[in-house]
Amino acid sequence: PLNCRTLTSKKSHLVWFHVKHTGSVQSKDGKYTRTTLVIRKGGETDEDSDQYNSRVIHHFWYNTWPDHGVPDDYGAVSGMLQDVRSYSNGEPWVVHCSAGVGRTGSFIGIDVGTDLLKRYGKVDLLKLITHLRECRGQSIQSPQQAMFVYWTLEKFASKWNKDHGFHYCPRCTFETADESKLDEHMAAHKPELKWPVD
Repeated sequence: PLNCRTLTSKKSHLVWFHVKHTGSVQSKDGKYTRTTLVIRKGGETDEDSDQYNSRVIHHFWYNTWPDHGVPDDYGAVSGMLQDVRSYSNGEPWVVHCSAGVGRTGSFIGIDVGTDLLKRYGKVDLLKLITHLRECRGQSIQSPQQAMFVYWTLEKFASKWNKDHGFHYCPRCTFETADESKLDEHMAAHKPELKWPVD
């Protein structure tokens, strides 16, 4: 096990934490890894004793998402998001990349956007990005990341609609009973995205 120590606000008080790695699993597509850690506060003896406070941490690392860039697969990010949600049991979770803005903002944008789509059937990406930037400056750093969020949300909306028996374009009001006509319409219908000014 790894040993970590931190200083609290009282400089004379040390708090010891023991971190135990209990396993790592790579996603089926190889895009991200989930690692399970047990963090325990206290001394090194008798790890199973009730006197030790412990917490299980599920760490997800999307190791194929380039800094300042976008992944090459919309589905893998959605898959990781579903995986994160399944392990969180409704509890809050922490998202962070190197700087905590580009990839972090994109992932949070996809999470919030899918929730808005499920609740209201639509999402305004410009308002979503603006709100994220009010909470964390520079969230979603580039037009490429904004388009990645857009395309991921569009793929989610299309799958959601098909799974629930709807065949309409998530970009406009086009609706059809024929799924092949919807695919043709969407291929010809390119979205426009205005990039927010900093």
